[in-house]
Amino acid sequence: MRKTLWALVIALSAGCTSVPLNKNYKGPMPLPQEYNLLTAPRKPEAISFVLLEEQQNYSVYSLTIDRSKSIVYLPRKSRHEKSPVIFITPGIGGGEVVNNILAQGCVDNGLAAIVLDQPSFLDPENNGQELELIFEQATRNSRAIIDWIYSQPNLDHSRIGSIGYSMGAIRNMILAAVEPRIKSHIFIMGGGNLPEIILESLETQNYVWQRKKKEHLDDSQLINDLENIILDPADLAPYINARDVLMVISRFDAIVPTRRQEEIRILMGGPKTIYIPTGHTTGAITIYYLRKKMVEFYKQEFSQE
Repeated sequence: MRKTLWALVIALSAGCTSVPLNKNYKGPMPLPQEYNLLTAPRKPEAISFVLLEEQQNYSVYSLTIDRSKSIVYLPRKSRHEKSPVIFITPGIGGGEVVNNILAQGCVDNGLAAIVLDQPSFLDPENNGQELELIFEQATRNSRAIIDWIYSQPNLDHSRIGSIGYSMGAIRNMILAAVEPRIKSHIFIMGGGNLPEIILESLETQNYVWQRKKKEHLDDSQLINDLENIILDPADLAPYINARDVLMVISRFDAIVPTRRQEEIRILMGGPKTIYIPTGHTTGAITIYYLRKKMVEFYKQEFSQE
C-alpha cells in the first residue's frame, strides 16, 4: 500500500508544470491608505509564549496574543544566529497534518515557522459585513505577530515569508498587499472575487443554502451582500508585488474554482506559478513536492536579502 501511495505521489509530482513570472510585469501599484487603516496592527493587551514540546532539532511553543493563538516552531541554533520566519496560514478546518509537514520542512532547513489560527468564516450567521470584520481582525492579528517577531532577538525580521493554502492563501493575499514587512509569499490554491467563490464553491454550499433560506435571498441578492467584503484579494491583487510570489494552481478544483485561481493570477500581474494536476482536497498528496518547492523558493528569496 505504501509503495502504491509513493508511486502515485511521484506520478502526480511529475505531472506538475511551472510557468515563469510574466516578462512584461511592471510592478505593484501604490496601496491606497484606506486598506492600511482597515488592517493596522492592534496593540496587544496580553502576550503569552509557552513551551509545548522539545524535539531533537526544534522546539514548539504556543504564542497567544490576546485571544489569537498561534503555534511557533523554532529550530535549534547558536545563541547569536537568527532564524528567518515563515507564516503558515491554514485553510478552513485547520489541516494539522499539512501544517506539521510544512513546519517540519521549515525547521529542518533552519527556518522558524508560525502556524496561524483560523477563524470561523462559514457560520451562516455571518453576512458580508461580518465576514469583512473577520478578515480585518485576522489581518490585524497577523500584523501584530510581525510586531512580536521584531521584538525577538533570535528571529530575523528582515527575512519573513508566508505560505498559505486555500482560505489561508486568500488571507495571505490580503496580508501581502498591506504588509510590506513580509518579503515573499507562496499562495497555494487561493483565489479572488470572494462573492463568486462563495456562491460557486462546493465547500460553501451549506453556508449559501442556509443564508438564502433564512434571509429569503436569491443569488444576486446574496452576491450584493457579499460585496460588503472590502478586503477581497481580487481588489487587492494589483498592490501585491508579483516578483516576490509563487502561486500553486490546482487544475481541477471545485472548492476554490480553478478559474478563480487563474483570475487572481492575472490580476496580480502573472507571478511564477506551479500547476498541479489535482483537485483541491486531492492536492494534499503533492504536499511533500510542494514543501520541497517552498524550501527552494525561500532559500533563493532569502539569499537575495
